[in-house]
Amino acid sequence: MKRIRDSKKINLSWLIETYSKVPNKEIFFDNKQSKEIVVFDKLAGGPLLEKQVISGMSEEDIREKYLIYE
Repeated sequence: MKRIRDSKKINLSWLIETYSKVPNKEIFFDNKQSKEIVVFDKLAGGPLLEKQVISGMSEEDIREKYLIYE
């Protein structure tokens, strides 16, 4: 647990793995299902992370794309 806290990175693998295993992918990011999804987009800086997860990008590829914007 300490290793996770010390990493200073968001653990995207949980999001990617959960999305890959959910049977109803079309509602996973649907903001009509949960008000938290709207907050998720705001915290992620927009819908880009959602699109990357849906397209099947790896955590490493997602991080590489975000480094461009730092």
